[in-house]
Parts: sequence; C-alpha cells; structure tokens
Amino acid sequence: RSPKPGVAGSIPVSPATVVSTAANLKIILTGHPGSGKTTTMRGIVERLRGRVPMTGFVTEELREDGHRVGFQGVTLDGRSFPLAHVRTKGPLRIGPYGVDLTGLESIGLDALTPREPGTLVVLDEIGKMECLSEVFKTRVAQLLDDDTPLIATVPAVGVGFVRRVRNSLRAKHFTMTRGETEGMAGEIARVVSGAMRVDARRTS
Repeated sequence: RSPKPGVAGSIPVSPATVVSTAANLKIILTGHPGSGKTTTMRGIVERLRGRVPMTGFVTEELREDGHRVGFQGVTLDGRSFPLAHVRTKGPLRIGPYGVDLTGLESIGLDALTPREPGTLVVLDEIGKMECLSEVFKTRVAQLLDDDTPLIATVPAVGVGFVRRVRNSLRAKHFTMTRGETEGMAGEIARVVSGAMRVDARRTS
C-alpha cells in the first residue's frame, strides 16, 4: 500500500458506450507489501479517467509524524472511510491495528456496486483486514464470477479467501515488483482499453 493522496472524482463516461467484451475482463494484480500495487492502481485510474466508466476504492496509509498508524479506503468519487488504526479498539485486530468494518461494509461495498452495466470496478485491495468482513468476501466472489469488469490487487502471500482470489482461473494475472509502477500501469491500462474497446491511444 502507498501513502499517496486519494484518487477522487467521478468518471463521466456513459457505460452505454462500453460493449460486451468488458464482461470477460478480470485482472488481478499481485505483489508483496511495498511493491507499488496501490501506486500502480492510481496510475491505471488516471490513464483511464474520462475514457472508461469506473467505480471502486483504493486503500491508503494513514501516517502521523512519519509513522504509519492505520489505513483508510478512498473511493473514486472522493469518499473516505476508516479501515484500521492503532487506536481502534475491539476484537478485530491485524497486528497492531484494530479493524473497523463499518465503513467498508457501507461506503466500500457501495463503491463496489456499479450503477450501470459495463462499469469497471477498481478494488485495492483484497487483503487480510478487508477479508475479516464476510459481506466483503461475498461481494468479491460475486465480482469474480459475474460479468462485471474488475481490476483488483491481492497480496502475494496469504491463505483462505486471499489465496482463492490469487488463484482465480478466470482472471488475467500480473505480478508487481518494486520499481515497475509506471510500466505496469501503462500495460494494464492498455489491456483494459482493449477489452472495453476504448481507443488505447487516448489513455496514454
């Protein structure tokens, strides 16, 4: 995950212009922590902005005095919700962080539910914290199985549902290594553009 600013703003493209090839678009971006998955996803969104209808969210770090203290989700239309924090109390914990699923299961799930067919769902990430939510896992399973175009990030290591997503046979898989964010963002944006029949030259 990257502590870059949130991606905000709606994507003013009519889903009616997107044809049925988008139904086959499932992309999973895998990488270790710090490999640049979130930065790459932001780059993909910026390349496709105004060209492809999109919804979803990315997860960004929260920092205080240079130290990471938690994570929050930021939707593509600018809403944010807490996900985990060192000061969050409760039974749900991942390492030093208390996990709060309230925003994920309301704002986050809403962002993962397109209003129109042919809308690309952007999801960063399908990780241990998010997978503490059963309704989140149910929604992700639906996205993997139905005709909604999807691009998502998942950790390179993990068991259970994370492993299931990482091993999805329907998806096209990309693996991140540190320092590849620009090239990977461009490559995936071209794949999305081709699948959704958007002029790839307009996404560069």
